[in-house]
Amino acid sequence: MVSYNDTDPIELATQSWIMYSVGMALIVLRMGAQVKRHGLKGLKPDDYLMCLTAGLYTAMIVTLIGSVSGVGGNGFTADVVATWTDAEKKEHIKNAILVQVCEQFMLATVYSVKVCMLLIYGRLTMGLKERFAVKLLAGYVALGFIGTELSMFLLCRPYNQYWAVPPNDIDQCAFYRKYSLPQAVFNISSDALMLAIPLPLVIRSHLPTKQKIAMVLLFSMGLFVIIAGIMSKSFALLPQNLDNIVYAFWYLREASVAVYVANMPLLWPTIRVITNFITREKDTTVSKSTGNSAAYELRTRKMQSQRLPNEETETWDQNSSQEMIVDRAVIFKEQTFEVQVTENKNYTESHVYDERAHGENVYRVDVDSKS
Repeated sequence: MVSYNDTDPIELATQSWIMYSVGMALIVLRMGAQVKRHGLKGLKPDDYLMCLTAGLYTAMIVTLIGSVSGVGGNGFTADVVATWTDAEKKEHIKNAILVQVCEQFMLATVYSVKVCMLLIYGRLTMGLKERFAVKLLAGYVALGFIGTELSMFLLCRPYNQYWAVPPNDIDQCAFYRKYSLPQAVFNISSDALMLAIPLPLVIRSHLPTKQKIAMVLLFSMGLFVIIAGIMSKSFALLPQNLDNIVYAFWYLREASVAVYVANMPLLWPTIRVITNFITREKDTTVSKSTGNSAAYELRTRKMQSQRLPNEETETWDQNSSQEMIVDRAVIFKEQTFEVQVTENKNYTESHVYDERAHGENVYRVDVDSKS
């Protein structure tokens, strides 16, 4: 899977802006879908966090490109540094600072994505036994972030040695080899555990086979995030790879696909709407009938109901024919039913609403009745 031609800074910049554009487009579409569904006041904590993630992701892309576009960092011995001019030293220091800043933005990006997914999982598992596993995983993710940052700050002392020329410990302060091991362990293991929560729920669901396969493939994109994490750190740990920038390409892929995976589940309803619009000829059928005294028109509306939790137990009805991830990011039932309204020529218009509120969501069916 590794392309050893991934050593060109220009190629990295090109791939970066392409993948970044896709990621930002998904974030914008996700936010638009959430605002349309809930309104601005109904946005969830993970929606706001995703806005922060967009900023972190942007900063990570910019610093990643900058860190590989200059003269190199501080991974040089004192004998080599002695041959440089003061201007050359400043350039190497600048690059080393960019490497450190990029690493921090990379950490912030991937861990903010993890938190976004955990918030979604929290709603997904409401009333289910898996909710306890989500809480444990949240604790592990927090531990992983703290442990990774401690490794960064404690393994190279003082901290400014990360951009010292030359550093007192080239292995850690220039090539991050000691730090890479705990970072990889926490990052990869937490990603693997996060895959273990949604996949069993989707597999056990009553989705039609095609939709179930689509959802499994969607969440399985997380496997690529794990692979990218392994590949990026392999180039930091293997001595023969210390001088190339292949790791930067895998950083890009890991962060970008993580952003994709965090946003696509909440775009699933929009994808379904578009698909249904294309595949269905009509959502409304009109038929007419006649009588002795007046003409009547029978209108049939297809409407979608959402599976509501029991107010007392907060558990979800498991008897459903079709389900999808929408709204509160839980598995919902999609059910088509008919509402028939008979209209007379002489009528007055009124609106009858059937409302059911649960928590912060209100579900309303608007039936135009004319008598």
